[in-house]
Amino acid sequence: MALHLRDFRNYERAEAHLGEHLTIVTGPNGAGKTNLLEALYFA
Repeated sequence: MALHLRDFRNYERAEAHLGEHLTIVTGPNGAGKTNLLEALYFA
C-alpha cells in the first residue's frame, strides 16, 4: 500500500510505502509521525 500526501499538515509532498503486514514509524519529536497516522486515518 502506498500513501501519497500533498499539503497535509507539515508534509508539502510525501510518499510512504507501507509494508504488507507490519510497518514501524520512527523519528524524533516533531518529525510528523502522528501526522502520517492521521493521514492514514483520513484516507
